[in-house]
Amino acid sequence: MRENVFDPISLLPKLGVLIDWEVGSPHFISSFFAAVLFCILLLAIRDALSKFWGAKGHVAFFSKLLDGVTEENLVKKQHELRSTAKANTEHGLLWLEFDESLVSSQDGEKLYNTLDASHFFNTHNLARGLTE
Repeated sequence: MRENVFDPISLLPKLGVLIDWEVGSPHFISSFFAAVLFCILLLAIRDALSKFWGAKGHVAFFSKLLDGVTEENLVKKQHELRSTAKANTEHGLLWLEFDESLVSSQDGEKLYNTLDASHFFNTHNLARGLTE
């Protein structure tokens, strides 16, 4: 009676047939597709890491921009925040759009926004490509 033993090594593609370019080999097609899928995986990982570092840069910029800013001193620091955002052409445009939605109170002591901050600072704007 024949014993049925599972051999996981037999499932791995034989990449040697690709190196030797043995087109007639029965393992050539499976090894070729495995190599193509592995290349696609590497490209996808590279793209995801690129998007991740870009999103991390956006969040880091806004964290640094708002470091030390409180609700009480926001009006006093608004000009400084705006000039810092103007200086950074990569990340600052989003802050400038948000800043346009801010209006000061009649006494000039508080700022109110006409649009919700999540309209500007959301996953679509901060992590485009990574979360979509």
